[in-house]
Amino acid sequence: MNRQDIEKYLRMVGQELQKDGQTLEITLLGGAVMLIEVGNRESTQDVDTFFLPDFLAITKAAASVAAREGLPDG
Repeated sequence: MNRQDIEKYLRMVGQELQKDGQTLEITLLGGAVMLIEVGNRESTQDVDTFFLPDFLAITKAAASVAAREGLPDG
């Protein structure tokens, strides 16, 4: 995934959460941070994240986006 892909999919996860009236924080880690913030690469194979307090809500929203966009589960 490139920067535009990551930003697009994160926005879509946010939209899914908003449908349920939720606003939560997701912390990016690893290659996604290096790509977006540091700019030392063009793409990453996955997006590592950390999110609390509502693990289930974010997991559900991400799974919905992944299914709709043909992305790997998880």
